[in-house]
Amino acid sequence: REKGLTMFFMQLSLAVAAAFSFAVPLRIWAKCLLGCCGEPVKTDDTDYYAAQYMWSKEMKYHKDQFIYKKLPDSVNPEYLKPGQSAAIRIDDVKATYGVAVTSEAEKAVQGRRRPHGRGGTAAGR
Repeated sequence: REKGLTMFFMQLSLAVAAAFSFAVPLRIWAKCLLGCCGEPVKTDDTDYYAAQYMWSKEMKYHKDQFIYKKLPDSVNPEYLKPGQSAAIRIDDVKATYGVAVTSEAEKAVQGRRRPHGRGGTAAGR
């Protein structure tokens, strides 16, 4: 008898919770649940031009991607400036494309290993 009563109240609680979760918007749930945790974290609105000074060269796509990496700083500066176009001309890319692709191909060949099977035998033999 107690087991049946416990199941009834559990099902009733689930039904009420489901009804409220569909009826109440998510931001109100967040306010109720997270409001007791203290003040919200304050973020300052740092824009890209300020944030780029906190990143290493490897974190910047225009300095780490193999095609752009080989471009000189005069064409592909590390730090971008507001109002100044960062577009790179196709002629500049074509001038360094061969060097960039060759360099990446050499890295790929040096790092390549023959795949091995379960018994340690090299594939393709």
